[in-house]
Amino acid sequence: MKYYVAGYLRLSRENMSSEEEESGSISSQRLIIEKFIEKHPEMTLVKEYVDDGFTGSNFDRPGFLKMLHDLEKGLVNTVIVKDLSRLGRDYVEVGNYIYRYFPEHGVRFLTADGSYDSLDDKRNNYTCNEMVTFKSLINDMYSMDCSKKVRAAYKRQQERGLFTGTYAPFGYQKDEQDKHKLIKRDDTAQVVQWIFEQYLNGKSEKWIGRYLEANHIPAPGFYHNRCNSNNKYRWHTKTISEILDNQVYIGNMVQCKTRKLNYKSKKTIVIEPESQVIVRNTHEPIIDMEQFNMVQKLRKKWK
Repeated sequence: MKYYVAGYLRLSRENMSSEEEESGSISSQRLIIEKFIEKHPEMTLVKEYVDDGFTGSNFDRPGFLKMLHDLEKGLVNTVIVKDLSRLGRDYVEVGNYIYRYFPEHGVRFLTADGSYDSLDDKRNNYTCNEMVTFKSLINDMYSMDCSKKVRAAYKRQQERGLFTGTYAPFGYQKDEQDKHKLIKRDDTAQVVQWIFEQYLNGKSEKWIGRYLEANHIPAPGFYHNRCNSNNKYRWHTKTISEILDNQVYIGNMVQCKTRKLNYKSKKTIVIEPESQVIVRNTHEPIIDMEQFNMVQKLRKKWK
């Protein structure tokens, strides 16, 4: 039988090199898979699928999803990975693909390190299956441990007043010399000041948002590349409220407002204010304390 192979390569984000377009580990995985196929003339490498910088704790990865699409179209009938951890680190999902999805789609799955081959009848028995499950469980525990370490590292940085977010709050930008430091951005800082002034003048969040839209003032999402041209000026009432409540504008770094439910879930939960990490006077304020306190009193009154 001829085996048309999909080579799947994956590396987690925390293992990536920021100075390389492609990580060294991906190159290493590619070489191992290519050498493996060279020793098996019945195999032909049809396509390579790469997820460089994607966690193994979930399977919502562009390269992996593209591979599944091609499997279902019949373009390939074999999947090769360097080892089980490259497929994923969630032992439940790994088992689902190895024991259900791949067999149901007539796909041969094997690892280049020789630890598993779905067509090896001598090793594809209960002992082998138990070993695969055990290795997947170990990989899952490794992913959980990495998640805890990353979260702890972020917490230490936050407690020192270092900014750890992906995007700087509206009105600020990351310092080019130090990504953990916020510096005021004059154009958007003026919009923040205007919002506070209008609120103190009795304007509602809804009125403020509509005025900004009518005057074509770009919304925060525009600066983060999170909205298309049609939504460039779309100001939501919630956005105005979040700006008015944010202590970042008086120079305080407020972080750990949300977190993921757990290392496997994408769902985020809101952290109670008393459990958030607040460090005072970490950067230049946009709003003075007196103005900010007046706004908070009004908000309590009108809520």
